[in-house]
Amino acid sequence: MPPKIRFGREDIVSAALEIIREQGIEGVNARAVAARLGCSTQPLFREFESMEHIKEEAARLAMELYARHVAEGAAREPISYKGTGLAYIDFARREPQLFKMLFMSNRVSRPVPEIEDPSYELVISTLMERISLSREQAEEFHLKMWIFVHGLAVMTATKYMDFTDEELSAMLSSQFMAQKALYENKNGSL
Repeated sequence: MPPKIRFGREDIVSAALEIIREQGIEGVNARAVAARLGCSTQPLFREFESMEHIKEEAARLAMELYARHVAEGAAREPISYKGTGLAYIDFARREPQLFKMLFMSNRVSRPVPEIEDPSYELVISTLMERISLSREQAEEFHLKMWIFVHGLAVMTATKYMDFTDEELSAMLSSQFMAQKALYENKNGSL
């Protein structure tokens, strides 16, 4: 009779995700995941072809957690676009290792936001509605805002700076209004 499988794909991915949360993606290897599960490495490779596939599934799960966090932030804040930015920074604060894996990895090419970030459509549609922009205008506006927000999130994730929620809210409001004013001057009107 074949041995009973105690650990499935979800268990393995969850264990890998917990290791990432504690040690970063660099801490994920077959021995570490097996130790977390209390088993040999054999069940890992019964379910997955390689450690790379386990890491990819853990990253997918981390992105789902991030997307939920941003959607909840947008729903919580009276100005949902601002809520998405605050939630992005809050995710960096609460889940620094997941944030680093998802948003601070080496890149050779420009990212494709709608593929890499499941909250992208929510953000763009919210911005289009908030200040009556075309999709192209909203994407350009958001890229410029995202560069600012990403900088704050990186400083938060790396503990380079520690901002209060009030400071972050004020900074995002100021940057948004400055960006909007520049955009209005550049394009005549929104």
